[in-house]
Amino acid sequence: KNKVAVIVIVCFFVIFFWSAFEQTGASLTFFAEEQTNKKVGWQIPTWLISVLSAALLYYIYTLFKKTAKNLASAYDKTLRDTINGLLLFFCVGHYRNQYLPVCSRYG
Repeated sequence: KNKVAVIVIVCFFVIFFWSAFEQTGASLTFFAEEQTNKKVGWQIPTWLISVLSAALLYYIYTLFKKTAKNLASAYDKTLRDTINGLLLFFCVGHYRNQYLPVCSRYG
């Protein structure tokens, strides 16, 4: 009987912790949406963001090539695939947010 009481108490605290933990992300999202100013005074063109992102990735890649000259080709390919995957991930996210709104509030 004593062990069951301990399990019930631990379960209560675990449930309370995870419910509060899951609320944190939503609370921060609502706070960021309502309390931050996302305007910079002018709209940044999409082509400029693309060019600057490509230049940044090229710069990072050339720095990597200079510092790791004796790197095996498998690691080199892994790095390129990782960078390309992250770039594709962000491009798909941008496309989804721009052309496929989830809610009419954002559309």
